[in-house]
Amino acid sequence: MVENSLTTGFLDFGRQLVVPLIDTYLVVLLTIDQFCGKNLVLNKKTLLRELHTAFKVLYINDGAIPYLSSCIEELVKTALERFIEKGFLESQTYMSNNGSQLYYISSPVEAQQEISSLIVKVSAQRNWTDKSKTIIQEEIEHVIMRTRDPLYNINDRVAKL
Repeated sequence: MVENSLTTGFLDFGRQLVVPLIDTYLVVLLTIDQFCGKNLVLNKKTLLRELHTAFKVLYINDGAIPYLSSCIEELVKTALERFIEKGFLESQTYMSNNGSQLYYISSPVEAQQEISSLIVKVSAQRNWTDKSKTIIQEEIEHVIMRTRDPLYNINDRVAKL
């Protein structure tokens, strides 16, 4: 293997492009894992908003997510859409009283084994500290609770932002 600054620079550049994607997809996957097989139906728009907030908290306050580009809303939305396509999530559309469409998602128990397997594979690409893993898991639990109940822990949320 040839060691030179140009090669090292290209590898570092590639790593900086890929790691934020891995972080985003892994946190979204860990979130899905938390409610997979449970009798939870979550509003997709609310979940996306809460995930985006969680990424900002994990980046700004906790430092568990090292790259700001992991916080991009469109990236979080794309990750969620890919997991719907993969069958890890089921999406249902309903019409609201004013005629707009509301999207709700749930995760079937049948997807649990494949989700767990993918988490192991993707987690192997990251070397989060035990403290970071704990912080991320706690924030994911808060995401689900806030998605279910928007007033959940409101004072703590305001204080973190």
